[in-house]
Amino acid sequence: NTFNPAIPSDSIRTFQFGRQFVYVGGVTAQVSVLNLQNIYTTKIAKETEELNKASLANTRITVYQQIAMQYYSILLMGEALKLSGQMSQVADSVYQSVNNKFREGTANAANVDIAKLNLNRAQQNYISAQYQAQIARNNIKALLGIPVNDSLLIESALNEQLSQGAEGFKEDPAIR
Repeated sequence: NTFNPAIPSDSIRTFQFGRQFVYVGGVTAQVSVLNLQNIYTTKIAKETEELNKASLANTRITVYQQIAMQYYSILLMGEALKLSGQMSQVADSVYQSVNNKFREGTANAANVDIAKLNLNRAQQNYISAQYQAQIARNNIKALLGIPVNDSLLIESALNEQLSQGAEGFKEDPAIR
């Protein structure tokens, strides 16, 4: 009864609750004034973006060059097809002439055989030129994203393109 002497001593009871603990708490705060990792990540992102732009421009240039090469390939194959057709007609005329002379008795069988071989070669060259022209058309269709079954009409001739010189294809300003 140390606090109030008027209180009877049997009315005060002393209780102890729980165990005695020492509580320690703390707060840690970290403020990054200069975060090098974020700085380098930002630089890398900028460089990657520039690299992607350059890569896209390079890809466009490459595709344009491939389209130009296939375009001229189509023109060349068209000329080759014309020449092969003419050669096939000439070889057929020569064969008919030699065969007529053989029937008349003025040419021998060896000449007929040679004329027939030349006709066969000319016909094979014509078929090969048709095949190569179709491959060139399919290649340019693939580069342009056109289905192979769709038609593609090129009305230009090789002679016209050669007379135009370097002005046939102009640089696309989008790739700068």
